[in-house]
Amino acid sequence: MGSFGWNCSVCDNPVLGDPRPGYKKFGLAVALFPNGDRISGTYDGYGRVRGMEIRESGAFKLVHQVCLKGQTYEQL
Repeated sequence: MGSFGWNCSVCDNPVLGDPRPGYKKFGLAVALFPNGDRISGTYDGYGRVRGMEIRESGAFKLVHQVCLKGQTYEQL
């Protein structure tokens, strides 16, 4: 199993699976889906947010929690 990297759909910086001290906020993510569902939590670097698989869920957009200001999937 390899790691998977995505950039935030708002700021275009990486969502970190193993954030270093001072960068923990970049490991907290929200996966947004076209149907309006969301998964929030820590990104593990292996395609899971809060332990839930997002890679195989179909279309999604990944955003840092600090960057999400109420935007919907369509607005990103």
